[in-house]
Amino acid sequence: MVGPAPWGRQRRCSRNVLTAGAQSNKLIYKDCSRLFELSTDHWLGHSGISGDPICDNGQFYIQSYTQRSCWPSWRATTILSDMVDEPTAAELVDGFLAAPKELAGAPTWVEGSRSGEMRSSLPILVNGESTNAEFCTTAYPEESGLRFTIVLQYRNHCIWRLDFEPDYKRHTNPADRVDSLGGEYSIVGPHYHAWNDNRHLSTRSTLPDMPCARSLPNAIRHWENAFRWFCGETMIAFHEPVFELPPRGRLL
Repeated sequence: MVGPAPWGRQRRCSRNVLTAGAQSNKLIYKDCSRLFELSTDHWLGHSGISGDPICDNGQFYIQSYTQRSCWPSWRATTILSDMVDEPTAAELVDGFLAAPKELAGAPTWVEGSRSGEMRSSLPILVNGESTNAEFCTTAYPEESGLRFTIVLQYRNHCIWRLDFEPDYKRHTNPADRVDSLGGEYSIVGPHYHAWNDNRHLSTRSTLPDMPCARSLPNAIRHWENAFRWFCGETMIAFHEPVFELPPRGRLL
């Protein structure tokens, strides 16, 4: 139990409903489609609880009154912030990745910001509706060997990446994560950065830079099967046939 809330900075949340169940000994706080319960066991002797939710600087409170004879009749406030906080950044990504998704449209290749790059970006739909997510591809058509990158971008942040790199490119994993990454410290050539391997680096409001990677399976050594594998790992449906990378000589 905490002391009285700073009443001068409150505003009532009229759309929310608060009820008290004497039999269940719980406060039930309903916010739109979400239902939260708070045990009132620590309010020993309460024979009645009433009040409306109050929002104070983003935290939700319940005003309650004790009717126990040995306590003074004063207003107590219980913080419900842990129950009504917005989802964390990682939880938003979890939900997005778990949802069936599909690519929309056909790629249009444009020159990238670096020499030799060609880029395309396709919107990703969830239940037929647009999202804050894109399927981004970078290709290097003028290089002698096959090289490309596929990025799943969510809210302008990479949450999955496949780097089909030549053998002269090397990626180094964080030393403290080598064991959890199958013992791979230094990776040469094609590799991928999965969300599950990097999720632990997120904070409540920020997403990681995806430093942890694994070698791409040996069977995946072509654009088409890499594209299919990536979409399978991230639950993205696409229209056949798989679109092609830009041909050599596309750059101006």
